[in-house]
Amino acid sequence: MSSSKGPLRNTYTIKAASGNPVTRVFCSNCGSAISHLTVAFGDAQAIQTGNFTDFAQVPVTTAYFVKDRWTGLQYLSFLG
Repeated sequence: MSSSKGPLRNTYTIKAASGNPVTRVFCSNCGSAISHLTVAFGDAQAIQTGNFTDFAQVPVTTAYFVKDRWTGLQYLSFLG
């Protein structure tokens, strides 16, 4: 990602609770979180869904970190 002002993507890497590195990706122009990558996701990356106005139309197919699920979130039984 880039613009006439330069790259719009910056990253930093931290160690997750698992001990694996997690790379956070954010917009260098406004600071918004874009995504994060970790070995747990393989070649995929988790997208910060709050950035997308049509997110409600995207079907949920996976749930991560269910051990620490916020009590206000419903269990997604169809995920197993």
